[in-house]
Order: sequence, then C-alpha cells, then structure tokens
Amino acid sequence: MYIFKKIKSTFFTKEFLTFCIIGFIAYLTHQGVYLFYSSNFYDDANHLISNGMGFVIASIVSYILNVKFTYKTESNNKTIVLSIITFILKFALTLGITYGCMALIKIWFNNSNFWYRFFEVLIPVFTTAVTLIFQFICFNLIFRKKDVSYGIDNEQQPNNEKTE
Repeated sequence: MYIFKKIKSTFFTKEFLTFCIIGFIAYLTHQGVYLFYSSNFYDDANHLISNGMGFVIASIVSYILNVKFTYKTESNNKTIVLSIITFILKFALTLGITYGCMALIKIWFNNSNFWYRFFEVLIPVFTTAVTLIFQFICFNLIFRKKDVSYGIDNEQQPNNEKTE
C-alpha cells in the first residue's frame, strides 16, 4: 500500500503536471530545431547534427523552465552539472531502450508484419514514459531541498518537530 501512496504523492501532483508540460515544450523545441536545420541543410549527416542540436537546445530549455516553474528555485553550478549528467544519462537510456526493443521486435516479427509496425510505433511512447519518470526522479533529487536531520522533503517534515 505504501508504494501506491508514494506513486500518487509523486506523480499525481501539480509539480509533475508542470514538469510534463515543460517536457512537451522541450519536445516541440527539439523537433523544431531538428526540422528547421535538417530541411534547410539536407543531407544524411545533417540529420544527426540537427538531432543533436535539437537535443542540446531542448535540454537547455527544459533546465531553465524546470528551475523557474517546476521547482521555483535558483540555478547554480551544482544543479547545472547534475542536470547535464541527467540529460546525458537520459539520452543513453533512450538509445538503449530504443535499440534493445528494436532488436527484439526484429527477432520476433517480420518487418512487414502488423505487430512489427505496431511495436515500432509503440517503442517511442514507452521510451518517453520511462525517460520522463527517470528525469523527474533525478530532477527531484537535484532540485528539492532536503532536511538533513530527517532525510525527507521539508514540506513533509513532522509538524511536532522544528528544524533550524
């Protein structure tokens, strides 16, 4: 029962909704940069470059907006470095899940098979869900202030005890 309460208190919040909206804005930024760059400077190498540029710019947008609107805090060197590490790990996780799932569906299904096409479309949705949760948990660890004496969020601290 505790796990369900923890999931509810973490993911069914205004903070998570704000995080998701910012994620959607970052997604649109990524796609906008990718489409602009790849359509104006078309060749195969530019797809990789434009995708990389889109990822970097979207990550910067995500960081700035999450600092300001989701966590309502100030940016500093520590949060910047930890966020960069999070974005790199998120990118690696995305690649790992995508390539791993694609390898499995190529083994299990024929390329022209309905199920192959179905899972090919479903993989990005699954990957997005996993990496969204991963990034949200990481950002909570980075941006939420912890009370050292309790090891919990300040707002969840017991009412009968005071901290300085």
